[in-house]
Amino acid sequence: NTYYIKNADMVWNTSGALLTETINEVQTTTYLWGQNNTLPIVKIEGLKDNEIPDAIKTSIANYSFPAQATDAEVKAQATSIRNILAGINTGKTYLATVYTYKPNIGLTSVSHPNGATTYYNYDSSGRLKEIFTYEGERKEILQSFSYNYRNY
Repeated sequence: NTYYIKNADMVWNTSGALLTETINEVQTTTYLWGQNNTLPIVKIEGLKDNEIPDAIKTSIANYSFPAQATDAEVKAQATSIRNILAGINTGKTYLATVYTYKPNIGLTSVSHPNGATTYYNYDSSGRLKEIFTYEGERKEILQSFSYNYRNY
């Protein structure tokens, strides 16, 4: 079985951010950007841009992240964004992935459509320190990173 894309249509905004991609006229994915249109905050599979209410797009576009956030605050950010998305009432089934960030550092969490969330921590130099999830209230480290320098 060979899979290939016959047709892929992509729509970009004036800032160069990908808004919608439609593959083979069937599979549509829409991206909502925030933090001054610099970070993708939501990926919605199954809805076109024009099926998402303008009020929701505006709320996400105006969403910004604090420079410092605890794990609990990152969880609250993702919940806040999911609550904004609850206003989508198209009657269609869609899957939403939510991304949170620490500005000028990187991704802090990815909340998947199935409800699972993966978190990312950084050290004081802004380097990725660990990737983890929570099993209930217990932190489960999936991968950790250490940075060692060698003197010559």
